[in-house]
Amino acid sequence: MPHVIWREGETTRKAALPRGVTSIDELVAKPFPDGTQHVVIGDDHPAAAVSISRLMIDFDSGAVDVLSPPPPVVTVDDIRAEAQRRIIVTVGARDFTDCLVRQLNANVRANELNDIRHTRALDPAEQAEADALRNLAAVIKAIRAASNVLEAASPIPADFTDNRHWLG
Repeated sequence: MPHVIWREGETTRKAALPRGVTSIDELVAKPFPDGTQHVVIGDDHPAAAVSISRLMIDFDSGAVDVLSPPPPVVTVDDIRAEAQRRIIVTVGARDFTDCLVRQLNANVRANELNDIRHTRALDPAEQAEADALRNLAAVIKAIRAASNVLEAASPIPADFTDNRHWLG
């Protein structure tokens, strides 16, 4: 006989399906034979709430699975934290503060190289350094642009950390 399984906090509950129940929709209104008053499919019942996405019943075989809870809702703060993490890695920093220091130092050096350009041509080593600094700035800008796109998405994709959202 098919059973339904649901979670109440950390406790797993199991009960036989009432006679004649053939669909999940019917579970909302029928009592269980073991004395359980009602099983409500939804997040608003305090005693036996279960998200329909977490409950799967095969009425033919009686197989029941309680699926993993749905992923948490992704917020703009999650996107910004991922962008920050990517920028820290790109800069090669230990943490956020080190990242800021490295970016400030890179900006100072880029300005110095730009000042040199006003008086003479950059030598090959200086030109390579200027190119590397320009590329670093471009990557950081691209990360920020990807973050802006994800922040504006509705809904924000659950797999927002996947590189396909960040690499243009």
